[in-house]
Amino acid sequence: MQVETQEASNWWARPRGEAHANWIATYQQSLNARHRTALVQALKEIQPETLLEVGCHCGPNLVRFAQEFPALSMIGVDVNAEAIEAGQQWVASRHLTKRIALHAGRIPEAIQRLPSKSCDVVLSCYALAYIAPADLDAVLFEMGRVAIKAIVIAEPMRIDRPLETKRSLSGYSEWAHDYRAAATWIGTWRDRVMRIAPVSPPVDRLNGILVAA
Repeated sequence: MQVETQEASNWWARPRGEAHANWIATYQQSLNARHRTALVQALKEIQPETLLEVGCHCGPNLVRFAQEFPALSMIGVDVNAEAIEAGQQWVASRHLTKRIALHAGRIPEAIQRLPSKSCDVVLSCYALAYIAPADLDAVLFEMGRVAIKAIVIAEPMRIDRPLETKRSLSGYSEWAHDYRAAATWIGTWRDRVMRIAPVSPPVDRLNGILVAA
């Protein structure tokens, strides 16, 4: 992995100390955020039975999906062990442990451990923005390898006009990739039809949801 990817991963992985409770609560209180509702609509068209989310934090997307899709089984992976532990407690409090499994791990390594064609949908939601351009192909390859029905990407992305690379005050970089152009060269995405639904206005910089089915 490139230095820029490692910097972003390390920032997200670090303990939050006294800010931990508020940080977790912010995610748990965002179940009805606009981009999560848009993801629900995308999944209704796919009707998956299994789903993997890379960069799930404490699981707000997965908890929302559990409400909307009673038969859906899900796995979430995130680099922050504290977020995963809080998510496991949250999932248990909602009696969802049989449907949602959360694990700490970095991408793409955490995906590489999964069998090919093992989840109907592989999802990222504001996680690939922290992958440097030189590392993107490897992550997209693994997502395509695991996905059966579709890959769903909800991220800052290049649609009509480029979005500039953003350098946060914390020191890591955030990218808006051209996912359609990148996926053209990736074998595990071959024969998938891609479409992008704009998210307007953007949620932070998340301005689109790409579905490759």
